[in-house]
Amino acid sequence: MSELVAVQLETLAAELKELRAICAQLVRDNAELRDRLENPTNIAKSTPRKLAPSSGHVISRRGVMTKALGAAAVTVVGGAALANRDALPAAASNGSNVTAGNQTTAEARTSVLYDGAAGFGGVVLLGNDSTYSGSSASYPAGLGGWAGAGATAGKGGVANGVYGFTDNGNGNGVVGVNSGLVAGSGAGVLGTASGAKNVAVQGHNAQGTAVSGTSDSTSANATAIVGVISSSAPGGFSSAVRGQNNGTAGLGIGIWGSHAGSGWGMYATSVSGIGLNASGGTGTGVNASGATAVVANGDTFGLSSSGITAVTATGGTVGVAAKGPTAVSATGGTIGISASGPTAVQATGTTVGLAAIGPTGVTASGATIGVATSGPTALAANGTTVGVAANGPVAVSASGTSTGVTASGPIAVLASGTTVGVSATGLTGIAVTGTGPLGRAIVAGATTKAATVLVTNAGTGPALRATTGPGSGASGTGSVVGDSHEATGVLGLSGGGDGVRGHSKAGRGGNFSGGAAQIKLTPGSLRSHPVPGETGDLYCDRTGRLWFCRKGGAKAAWKLVA
Repeated sequence: MSELVAVQLETLAAELKELRAICAQLVRDNAELRDRLENPTNIAKSTPRKLAPSSGHVISRRGVMTKALGAAAVTVVGGAALANRDALPAAASNGSNVTAGNQTTAEARTSVLYDGAAGFGGVVLLGNDSTYSGSSASYPAGLGGWAGAGATAGKGGVANGVYGFTDNGNGNGVVGVNSGLVAGSGAGVLGTASGAKNVAVQGHNAQGTAVSGTSDSTSANATAIVGVISSSAPGGFSSAVRGQNNGTAGLGIGIWGSHAGSGWGMYATSVSGIGLNASGGTGTGVNASGATAVVANGDTFGLSSSGITAVTATGGTVGVAAKGPTAVSATGGTIGISASGPTAVQATGTTVGLAAIGPTGVTASGATIGVATSGPTALAANGTTVGVAANGPVAVSASGTSTGVTASGPIAVLASGTTVGVSATGLTGIAVTGTGPLGRAIVAGATTKAATVLVTNAGTGPALRATTGPGSGASGTGSVVGDSHEATGVLGLSGGGDGVRGHSKAGRGGNFSGGAAQIKLTPGSLRSHPVPGETGDLYCDRTGRLWFCRKGGAKAAWKLVA
């Protein structure tokens, strides 16, 4: 290196040092000038500052020009800063400069404004503890926080990307807003996760609500919270929304849906599956209460449930109201359906109104009607112990276009009604079958003087017809058995026909036995036999004489027997 070059470099270094001193002096003067502008009383007290002394080196004409241009540039920058104070870091009296590793205070907004070309794909202001550069991002943003892991981790070992915190109970740790100024489907806050055990958005509150969604929209189909499984072939038991309560006691709810008006607390639909599937484990599948506890309308099943108690429903008006090809189908380990209410169960089915299976198929207690059903078969109940157990002023009311009630079991129907045990209408009002050698088709009991079972046929057919098998020949075997402790065993009443008629193809039409007498003829009101009669008539007149009609007719031939 020549001596001339060495001298020039030394001179240039001295000029740069002097220029730095001038710039520092200008910054101090600029701060003092701002202070004087804000506090006019300080103007009189201030004293002019001297520029930093020259280094004493000889400066060439080119060097003087360079120094002059530098000073001019610094002066322009200072003037622009006075015109737009937010463009520069705050002075000592109004905050501190933003410097790495130091705490920065501010009394005015600090802003990093991106003014680059369109299509920016990175993050404007980035807090980064990872090996990623930040020049590109899957979601370009004004503010970002990155934390790496494994090979991408930074030296600090930061685990979280962005953390918002506030002690203000009315404030928010993080706020995300989408103004919708430009139409689209973006979100105020978007959370994404790729791992099977990771969570896209998670809320935690040790004392209250962890996640809350609110919508003030008045449009149709507005929702506060939406969960979507986007796959058309999801895995088993995948769920769009899941509520889990880890409580082991009797309190707590998995999912709570409520409505402040007359709408629905919960709405469940399925295109071809099950709208609502409820399993109570060792408890109850569905427990419902209300003016109408359960209303179910199904093309195949209105309500299908299983459990120790399949359905428990208590309604102020109706316990269970359902309709469908099979309105209610319930299988219970102990009880198929247990319902109470003014009408405990009301089921209308195009095929079967109510089908229930269990040790007790249906048990219903109604203030007015225990069970009210209709359909081609109004009620079908199969119980290993009791088909239907019902009580109420009317225990069972069934109207069927084909069969009112069809039930089977050791006891097919057990009905206790304070007014009516079973009331059924249809081509066949009641069809019941009792199984086993001691099985009973119908067991009906009443506690009043009214009829326990009332059967009415408005047509010309029999009101009640009973048919049995071959029989065992044991005492009491028969199609109809009247068993009374003190009152009449069988009472036959007729307005114009026979009160009681017995017919047997091979046996006897009537067989009577009694401790007091086998047969008793109540004396009539005549002094002698009637004038008309039918051959075979027996008549006891009011004096106790017994007459036998040998030839019937308008003027029959009578013979005194005794």
